[in-house]
Amino acid sequence: MNGLRPRELGIPRKKVKSIHSGSFHSFAITTDGLVYSWGLNSFAQCGIYEEAKDDATTLVVPVPTRVSGLDGKDVIQVEGGDRHSVALTSNGELLAWGRMDAHQVGIDYKTVPLEDVILDVSGKPRCLIVPHKVCDGVFGYISSGTNHSIALNKEDGAAYSWGFGDLFQCGQGPSGVDVPVPTKIENTATRGVRMVGAACGGQVTILAGIPAPEEKAKPNGV
Repeated sequence: MNGLRPRELGIPRKKVKSIHSGSFHSFAITTDGLVYSWGLNSFAQCGIYEEAKDDATTLVVPVPTRVSGLDGKDVIQVEGGDRHSVALTSNGELLAWGRMDAHQVGIDYKTVPLEDVILDVSGKPRCLIVPHKVCDGVFGYISSGTNHSIALNKEDGAAYSWGFGDLFQCGQGPSGVDVPVPTKIENTATRGVRMVGAACGGQVTILAGIPAPEEKAKPNGV
């Protein structure tokens, strides 16, 4: 019953700056720039890799544990999906790790060291076991759903999506097609709008934006 009662975690007191959570795992960022994670870790979604002892083993990080792969990155936001995670640094860099069989991390596994990827019995990528940079660009906000994610470009406010796309949750088409890498969401609803917020669910995404001001008419018909 003690597990059902709120209690302090094993993180130095008064050092937690922010907390973040996925479906079954959580993160804490401390004031000295460290990231701790805990919870279900079956696809290395905690950013900490350990090999299962047997097929019956459920991999779990039982207590807050330092994610060494994020040391020195100055992470300001972490978003957990179902079994993948995405992080944003103070300089706008986008990082991801965890499950990747439906492009949840937005990274082509052939572009990262082979030792950082776990393949299944058929040789297909299963999960990315350490954080890696997703793509170029300067981003200002991230959000993650069950198997897809959104990142907002800091410079122009454009929204980029990637991951599982069975019900258009990535804002791209056609239905049933995954989005393998971060791709700009561009249509009549987003064109000319600076996105300032995003929220992802299981098969849904919500974007909040500010339309660009209309250009004022120039005098003398110029």
